[in-house]
Amino acid sequence: MNLIFYIIVILFCLSLFVSFVGHCIRCAHQEAPVLDLDALSAESVEVVAFFLNTLTYPWGFLPSLPWHNPHSERQADPILLLPGYALNRFSMLPLAIYLRLRGYPWVWTVNHPVHLDDIPTFAKHLDEKIRWYKWRTQSERITVITHSMGGIVSALALQHHQSDIGTLITMATPWRGSRMSVFGVGKQVKQLSPQSDVIQKVRPPTVDHLALWSQQDWILLPTKNAIKEGLESREIRHIGHFSFLIHHRVFSTIHQYLQQKYDSKSSIHHG
Repeated sequence: MNLIFYIIVILFCLSLFVSFVGHCIRCAHQEAPVLDLDALSAESVEVVAFFLNTLTYPWGFLPSLPWHNPHSERQADPILLLPGYALNRFSMLPLAIYLRLRGYPWVWTVNHPVHLDDIPTFAKHLDEKIRWYKWRTQSERITVITHSMGGIVSALALQHHQSDIGTLITMATPWRGSRMSVFGVGKQVKQLSPQSDVIQKVRPPTVDHLALWSQQDWILLPTKNAIKEGLESREIRHIGHFSFLIHHRVFSTIHQYLQQKYDSKSSIHHG
């Protein structure tokens, strides 16, 4: 029991230290950063989010199958959740639970192949998962919601494999790369550099999409690299990179976007 307690304390201190260093680096890249009450509150939430992801990380490698609510009355495409760099499906669990509670009929969270280290290859595997998911749910299109690197993977699946993604929602995705990639390990994080071929050649989604980003994101530097010409972007204020994975304002924005999309289609159909 003492060992578990010490591990939790160490992980929390690590989360506090990493978040503080990330905040300092972000401030160095911004002009006159503001530290008001909202900003400080956001930094606190970011520490907690980083800590929770670190604490639950080992469980995210367990296999999973799509969750289905046979009694759902909501007309919506099946949803696939895709994590970002150095994360696994457990990081998307809070959003998955939120979507289930909102009555979406199908929700499935997947991992990137752990034995591989290449974003274009991840895109190929995502396309295979989408094809299987379509068969399993008997649906024509899949809604994909991603975090960070997962947005680039999904865009490449559309771009190179014509994946049947009907809607793509990305959170904190480095569409024009991130300078923080120099601190990462592996080929995939180097492919997130602003100068990499992957980032240089990736195109905005050609399907319905929404790219959520924040100026308080310390992983995506400069933060404006979350914006790309042709991309439907929306800023979420006072949200850190990992906070996108747990924050109710982000979840509410995603739900409202999907609800408006399906309500609009329903109106057209009945009209």
